[in-house]
Amino acid sequence: VGDDIRSDLAGIDAFQRAALNVYAADAKRLRDLDRVATSEPVAHAVSIRIAENRQVVDQTLGALKEKIAGYELALGDTMVVGGLRVRAGAAQELENIKRRFARLEADLRHTEGRYAMTLPREPSCLDRSIARSC
Repeated sequence: VGDDIRSDLAGIDAFQRAALNVYAADAKRLRDLDRVATSEPVAHAVSIRIAENRQVVDQTLGALKEKIAGYELALGDTMVVGGLRVRAGAAQELENIKRRFARLEADLRHTEGRYAMTLPREPSCLDRSIARSC
């Protein structure tokens, strides 16, 4: 279990870089749409793209959160089967990934593209206003 946790922990930084790049690109799309008059079909297409990007990030965060919960369950079994020594190392890895995940969520909420974590999830909201009113 400890090896699996370390592997997931190593991937968080790459995921965060990718998510931040996506958020920055979406924020730029929103700023551009706010500055320039555009047709409803174009605004709608942009809102769909942003919603899709947000969904991918949200699903990845959700999957990681589920994996962490699974690790907690597995470590409960490890304590019974494998003894205290094995559990102690894996338990530390679990605490490491839980802290890193919490930092990841906080970091993503405080980026230039923070709209991606805070705007309502209804596409109609983005269609109505793109950036400001929602």
